[in-house]
Amino acid sequence: MKYFLTLLGILSGLYIFICIILFISQESLIFIGTQRHEVLSLSWVKSFEVETDGIRLSWYQKITGSGMTILYFWGNAEDIAGIFEHTIFSGNLIAINYRGYGKSEWKPTEENLFHDAVFLYDTLIASGVITRENTTLVGRSLGTGVATYLAVKKNIEKLVLITPYDSMKSLAQANYPYFPISLLLKHTFNTVQYISDYTGKTLILVAENDTVIPYSHTAELLKKIPSEKVVTTIWWANHNSILQYPESIQGMNTFIYQ
Repeated sequence: MKYFLTLLGILSGLYIFICIILFISQESLIFIGTQRHEVLSLSWVKSFEVETDGIRLSWYQKITGSGMTILYFWGNAEDIAGIFEHTIFSGNLIAINYRGYGKSEWKPTEENLFHDAVFLYDTLIASGVITRENTTLVGRSLGTGVATYLAVKKNIEKLVLITPYDSMKSLAQANYPYFPISLLLKHTFNTVQYISDYTGKTLILVAENDTVIPYSHTAELLKKIPSEKVVTTIWWANHNSILQYPESIQGMNTFIYQ
């Protein structure tokens, strides 16, 4: 009995220790790859900076005309320089550096990402760079939660979600099934809740072989979209390679520009 209680105490202590590690390291697991993206060598891309609450934010933009403008919210380990370099989007393109990424200061959190998305949108509207009618929001992976939040907040007419999830809580619980994620997680990114209030048109791109965000999580999100939606599965693609397939680019261009 004494041996059993000792073993139970050791296992309980180990369990609590792992919970503590998960709690204090969650930012490094969610916001992977904070780094400085430099695309200033591209003559058609301009860099801008602005302050909000004493924090410097930076973004990049390519404006080629007066047509549709894409606000791009990228995945946590994605190099946004590549989005501009490979001209995935043919028209106007603007991408913010999340806090802690690029020249943007401070640390990324769910609250900060949502706040900065709204702030950037309002800044671009006030400066006349975009209008609500000529703006499409595109989110990829982590950025799908940010794009969805902004789309609902500002009643944007078109929304593109690339490899989206239902919530960070659901994803984390699936990856760590024996731990109390609802008590540990600070950044829930509850996209499934926000999308239920969206009234515009949505394009969802699904990677057939996505092991980062399994289709079951995307399917839960699809159930809650109340408005018009187009779902396109990119066969053979995985989470990271989906934008390398021409079907992805063609599908987005058709949805955005027609």
